[in-house]
Amino acid sequence: MGATRVPRWLVAATLGCTAPSSAEAQAQATNAASTSAPVAVCDFAEIDNSDILGVVIFPELSDNLQASDRKILTAVLGSAKAAGYAKLLLVGFADQAGSPSLNLRLGGRRAGAAAEYLAPAAAPILLKTMTCGEDRPILPTDGSGHAHNRRVEIRGLR
Repeated sequence: MGATRVPRWLVAATLGCTAPSSAEAQAQATNAASTSAPVAVCDFAEIDNSDILGVVIFPELSDNLQASDRKILTAVLGSAKAAGYAKLLLVGFADQAGSPSLNLRLGGRRAGAAAEYLAPAAAPILLKTMTCGEDRPILPTDGSGHAHNRRVEIRGLR
């Protein structure tokens, strides 16, 4: 049996810090659940109806966030809150090195890593993760564009 994840706001409240409002608590609970839930496969209609707010690039076969990635995610989240976005789509992609099923899983892990980092501070914005695997490369797949195709797009919905 796995360990139960306790929302960070609950730990903070227990330690005597200010607890979030009920709307923030609900969004945090939803976000915490979404980071452990299965990642949805690409919904191109939803992606196409969203605004691209930022991109994080990953090393080959990696889903680990670097310090610079965390700075980008934090800045994008702040901008999304200021602009009044209700939901952020975190869409993971991979290059074409590897099987399509491997790349779908890797894109999902990348989106999940971004969601896990953002979840504690995301309220009142809801987070949704998706994976597109190797679909929709942004640069040629002849080798020169591989690095930029290993990404998570942060997209906003109002």
